[in-house]
Amino acid sequence: MYAIGARFDRQPELLFHLRAVDEKELIAKAGRAIPMAKPGKASARILGGEDLAELFGLDMAATEVPDAKSKPKKKRSR
Repeated sequence: MYAIGARFDRQPELLFHLRAVDEKELIAKAGRAIPMAKPGKASARILGGEDLAELFGLDMAATEVPDAKSKPKKKRSR
């Protein structure tokens, strides 16, 4: 048994040959049998952003989110 294990360590493709399986065909079909994951329902446990200050008892300053399109221009150094 140890000799067989050592041979498989050196040549793992022998397992496919012993089982009469075409490894390339097996690899090509590998993803087909697995069903795609279904999106789950949104959890009621996810916190919204509206009442976090009240929830944690914090005084949070309102911040303005910068627009992604308006980037500040870099100053050139001379």
